[in-house]
Amino acid sequence: MSGRPKAENKEKNQNIQVAVRCRPVNSIEKKQGSCSILQCDRVKKEVCVKERHGVNPYTKTYSFDHVFPPDSEQIDVYKAVVKPVVEEVLTGYNCTIFAYGQTGTGKTFTMEGERCSDSTATWENDPLSGIIPRALHQIFEDLQKQPDIEFSVRVSFLELYNEELFDLLGSSIDPLRLRIYEDNTKKGSVIISGLEEVVVRSKGEVFEILQRGTSKRQTAATLMNAVSSRSHSVFSVTIHIKENTVDGEELLKTGKLYLVDLAGSENIGRSGAVDKRAREAGNINQSLLTLGRVITALVEHAPHIPYRESKLTRLLQDSLGGRTKTSIIATISPASVNLEETLSTLDYAFRAKNITNRPEVNQKLTKKALLKEFSEEIERLRRDLQACREKNGIYIAEDNYVAMQNKIVQQEGDIQEMEDKIMILTEEMKTLTEMFTDTKEELAVTSDKLTATTDSLVSTTETLQRTNEELSVTKKDRDEQHFLVEEHVKTEGYLFSEAEELLATTTTTVTHVGGLHDKIDRKSAVEEHNLSAAQTFGNTMNQQVSSMQEFLKKLQAETSQLKDRANSQIDQIAQHHKKEISAVKESVDKFLAIVEKETCEISKHQKTADKINTGWATSLEDKFKALQEKATTAYSGAIQDCNEQVAKAQKDFQEQKVQMTDLISSLKIQKEHTFEALSQYQHGLLSKMGELFNQSCQQIQELKEHNAEMKTILDAYMKEEAEMEQKQAALQRERKEKFESLMGKACTHFNVSDGKADECASTFKSNNTGLQQLVNTELDDIKEQIASNAANTMKHLESTVKAFNTADNFCGTLTDKMENHMTHSNESWKEAVGLVSKSIELRNTQQTSLCKTQEELLQKFNEKASLCATNSKEQINESSEEFGKIVEGMAFDNTSLHNILYEGTQRQAEDFETTVEIIQDFVTKELRKDMPTGQTPQRCDYSYPRNLTKTEPHETLLQRFWANRKTPDSEIIHAQQEEELITTSQSLGGSIE
Repeated sequence: MSGRPKAENKEKNQNIQVAVRCRPVNSIEKKQGSCSILQCDRVKKEVCVKERHGVNPYTKTYSFDHVFPPDSEQIDVYKAVVKPVVEEVLTGYNCTIFAYGQTGTGKTFTMEGERCSDSTATWENDPLSGIIPRALHQIFEDLQKQPDIEFSVRVSFLELYNEELFDLLGSSIDPLRLRIYEDNTKKGSVIISGLEEVVVRSKGEVFEILQRGTSKRQTAATLMNAVSSRSHSVFSVTIHIKENTVDGEELLKTGKLYLVDLAGSENIGRSGAVDKRAREAGNINQSLLTLGRVITALVEHAPHIPYRESKLTRLLQDSLGGRTKTSIIATISPASVNLEETLSTLDYAFRAKNITNRPEVNQKLTKKALLKEFSEEIERLRRDLQACREKNGIYIAEDNYVAMQNKIVQQEGDIQEMEDKIMILTEEMKTLTEMFTDTKEELAVTSDKLTATTDSLVSTTETLQRTNEELSVTKKDRDEQHFLVEEHVKTEGYLFSEAEELLATTTTTVTHVGGLHDKIDRKSAVEEHNLSAAQTFGNTMNQQVSSMQEFLKKLQAETSQLKDRANSQIDQIAQHHKKEISAVKESVDKFLAIVEKETCEISKHQKTADKINTGWATSLEDKFKALQEKATTAYSGAIQDCNEQVAKAQKDFQEQKVQMTDLISSLKIQKEHTFEALSQYQHGLLSKMGELFNQSCQQIQELKEHNAEMKTILDAYMKEEAEMEQKQAALQRERKEKFESLMGKACTHFNVSDGKADECASTFKSNNTGLQQLVNTELDDIKEQIASNAANTMKHLESTVKAFNTADNFCGTLTDKMENHMTHSNESWKEAVGLVSKSIELRNTQQTSLCKTQEELLQKFNEKASLCATNSKEQINESSEEFGKIVEGMAFDNTSLHNILYEGTQRQAEDFETTVEIIQDFVTKELRKDMPTGQTPQRCDYSYPRNLTKTEPHETLLQRFWANRKTPDSEIIHAQQEEELITTSQSLGGSIE
């Protein structure tokens, strides 16, 4: 046969996978009083068998690939053992799974299971389905998930009953006997002639096929299993999968799965099998025994493996040590009555773990190779048919005949070898039978003699044993009761002394508790009175605080009104000064226009005198330049002094701002101390209120002093204004008298004066605006602080008064600087007049004709200048009167503010005094104290027994009693003799049985 070569990369050698499944204890075993002797550990994969119970138990532990305890389900066994095997079959391997174990341990249930009532249930959620239907369901699901392949699934179901093979899926009613042949093409494989393979097209046909085969299988009821399988069954599944290579060539992949359900080994005596069932059991045990010998030979690597001694081992030859992947599921019973069978099954499974297979993937045949193989088979059959038709004495082809002759010769050798073995075994059996017959006769004689002696000895021994046991129990009970009574008497004496001590302690404790209750009653009365007084005090304080808050709100409103009035007055002052400066500027502009006009007329006459007075004019111009520089220096000094005063005022305002910030911080701290003092109800509140009262008195005194200082400053300012008016009038007169000598430089002087006046006016305006902003800021801060605390309001008002004083000081300083400036100007004018007078006297003769004309012009100019001066004086008087009225209004507002603050502080002081009196009355009169009576018991430690004496448990006392008591030698010797006698009688009874 030609085809693709075998796969070069063969799988490594693999041991057979062995799993153990333990069923639960059934009802029959429970009725027999059997207990569980197995412990199955699924995690460690170990089975522990308790072979002997008692004080010294003996256990034996086996380790397997999978262990399933009694609570495991069908799906657990399938997923762990079968599911990986099915996946290997689909890849092209031959795999075998067979169940082995004692009868009635669940082999058939594991392999076939039961049909679930739900027909739609899959192999994954069907709780009762066995390995066979689950495996076919998985095969179809996995193959149907691959739509690009073609596949076919064929199944066969055969039975090995009494060493005969039967087809369970055959079309005939009675199962047909099958013949088994060696497969010459595959070493270790067999061919079953006439075995019918059924094509399965869907997983829904699986249960029908399985049910049809199961119905023909040999089963019978025994004492150990109501439906006991009397035969071995092999369910085989052959899968052909057609694949396409890259070149488009078709390949055929084959995988086979053998699911074997072995019949259970059984003890004929326990199963109740007789006649036919006994012969069935013998054949089953013989085949299983041969299987065990094959496993032993494989494990020990024996040169000869006895596969041919049983048809079961011939069928499983490839699965045991061949090219198939094999798994064994050993089923066991946990009942103690099945201990020997369970140990035998576990030893069998444990040995099978060491069997090594060499799994190989089946050849993938191409379409051409498969057709060639079939053609050769057809040709071989044709030759056989031709030989049969020619009837030349041999009805098969010569090659086949030669093969058959060789096989016959081989079989004859095997038969002769088997006959020799049978002869040897027959002789050995004959010898053993003779020995057994002689031994049996001797045993019968000895048994008759021993029976009579044993019967009398047993009856005497039993009577003596019962008497001794009763006597020992009676003595033991007597001694134990006597000892227990003595112990209870001792405990009673201890308890009586402890009770007397407890009674004395209880009497003292009751007296002390009464005194404590009296103390608690007095405390409760004092606390109730203090609680009521505290509530009354709280209500009174709330009313007092509400009254103070209303008064503070009223004070806040009045101070707010005064602030608004002060702001309006400051605005009036600013507007007045602005109008005044504008009027002065307008007068000066008119005066300059007149001067300019007159100067033009005079310049016409001056031109004729310029030629004569050139030298004089030059010298006079030099003097005037020097004088002008001196005047400029004086004015620069005055401006610098004014700037220094402004900077000083700004510094004072900044210091005032820092003081206000510190004042706010101190007020916040004072507010926190005040609330903390009020919460303490007594000493803290009294001391804090006294401190606030003293601060209020001090602030009132400071306000009085500042008001007096402000009044003094305002009076001084009025006097300075009057003096300034007088000086301005004198200056006007001097200007009128000396104007003739200063006519040449008048324009320059007035221009300089006009610039200085504008600068002073802008400086005064900016200072006044800054002052107004500062006052507004301070008044806003005062308004916010008045709402939170009366003392804070007074300090803010004090800061406001200081700000007004600073502004007044600034105005006075500015007035002084202006006065100094006017003084320097007068001195400059006087000096200039002196120089001009001297020059005029020297040149008087030369200017006679011109003076007349100039006198007329000057007269006109003087009239206009007088008119301008008169207007300026009137404006200054009006301005002084308006400023005086504004100052009087501010003085009146300051007086009103002083009166309001004085009345507020006076009212607040009265409220504080009232609050202090209320608190003192509450502390000294309302609050009560718990006066000690001297009757409250002192803290002490009570001496009494913490634990009562208790008699020890009877078991402990009796253990100590028997430990301390020594057994006499005679009793020990007598007990030993009795034990020896009982042991002897029991051994004799066991041997007889």
